[in-house]
Amino acid sequence: LFDLGADLATPLEPAPKWEALRIIDSQVERLETEIDWMNESLKELDSFILPGGSPLSAHLHLARTVARRAEREAVRLVEAGEAVTPAAIRYLNRL
Repeated sequence: LFDLGADLATPLEPAPKWEALRIIDSQVERLETEIDWMNESLKELDSFILPGGSPLSAHLHLARTVARRAEREAVRLVEAGEAVTPAAIRYLNRL
């Protein structure tokens, strides 16, 4: 998340005078691998899942909504003509 924050906080243009920390494809791939691993043990969904049941699940639901909000904001930046690295958008989507 710190890498993602650094990526989003550092403009692409003009190029910074230092090597900017950017999200790279291997970080996105790591998230995808972990998603696949977690999904292996789950049965196929056949209904909508409502969040809740425990404090932990409530916290996870809140984290999911914050990640989705960040993804929407990053996409809005792109739509407004701001330069955002594609890997950062993909990372937010997988997060």
